[in-house]
Amino acid sequence: MYAPAPDGISLVFLCCAITAAAIIDSCWRRIPNPLTASIAITGFVHAAFAGGPYGALASLFGAGAGVMLLLGPYIKGLVGGGDVKYLGAVGAWVGALSAVRILVLGAAAGGVLAFVFMLRLKAGDRLRVLCSIVSFARFGELAVPSPEHLAGRERARGIPYGVALTLAALWELLAGARG
Repeated sequence: MYAPAPDGISLVFLCCAITAAAIIDSCWRRIPNPLTASIAITGFVHAAFAGGPYGALASLFGAGAGVMLLLGPYIKGLVGGGDVKYLGAVGAWVGALSAVRILVLGAAAGGVLAFVFMLRLKAGDRLRVLCSIVSFARFGELAVPSPEHLAGRERARGIPYGVALTLAALWELLAGARG
């Protein structure tokens, strides 16, 4: 189910808003709730005006799908709460099917981002990350605290998954992947 595609000024607004979210996430490792809420609300309003009741329903399904897709990883401590809300907000603009595509593309972009961030670490830190990955693969549990429990310098070393989701959303919006 697709929400009505944004175009013109609504597309410009959405691209600017999600780019702002990516910049903020890359700098502070958080996506502010007011920004996320404004993205979600304007997505629903756009869908309701452009698509009537069907558009509004598609927007709600997209928001719900976006949240549900990252709820499991959030519970396991793999992503932060801001990432969950952010994918839901973007889902309000694009609908459930595109939210799934954004998650898949975002996972690929996140993998590349993680690799780049890992290359920036010192050798000892890289070894700890590798041990954590092996532990996760064997036991299904992270050996590091979730993003919400990191503070200061440690939080700054985390991977801004909102950046990966934004790159995927921009691809979905601008490459015309929606059919």
